[in-house]
Amino acid sequence: MHEALTDGVDPETVADEYGRGQDTQVDVLPLETGVTLATVLTDLLDYLHHEALYVVDSRFEVTAYRTLWFGLQYESDRIDDAPTLGYGAVRTVRWCDGEPAGDDYLCGQFAGLKRALGAMIDRERIGEAMANQFLHSELVEITDGRHDLRFGDIG
Repeated sequence: MHEALTDGVDPETVADEYGRGQDTQVDVLPLETGVTLATVLTDLLDYLHHEALYVVDSRFEVTAYRTLWFGLQYESDRIDDAPTLGYGAVRTVRWCDGEPAGDDYLCGQFAGLKRALGAMIDRERIGEAMANQFLHSELVEITDGRHDLRFGDIG
C-alpha cells in the first residue's frame, strides 16, 4: 500500500485493493499524503475527534503523537464552542504492543490543567485567550527532551 501511494496510485484504488473492510484500530488508508506536518497541524487535524496522529515518512518510519485539544467548552460554562481543526498540540508517544505507553500522566496533567482553567474562566479570573496561552506554556514546561511537541494554530 505504501509503495502504491508513493508511486502516485489513486488513494481510492489503493483502498479498494488493499484496505477496505479490514478491521484495524487505525485506518489503513492515510487521510492525507504529500503534505507537510505544519499543514496537518494547522489545517487538517481535528484535535477533538482524533486521539492520535501517525506520521509516516518516505522511509516508512512512523512517529506517533497524542493529540491535545485546547477547547475549553466542556470545562467552562462561559464558553459555548471552540474550533477543533488546528486548535491544539501534539506530543510524541511511545507505543508498545499497539498501545500508548507512558502517556497517561500527560493526559491526566492536561485534563487537570483544562479543568482548573475552566473554573478560573467561570469565576472570571482569566479569559479564554489567557487560558490558551497558559496551556501552551505549561505544555512546553512539562515536555522533556525525549518528546517532540508541536502546536497547531491555537490563536
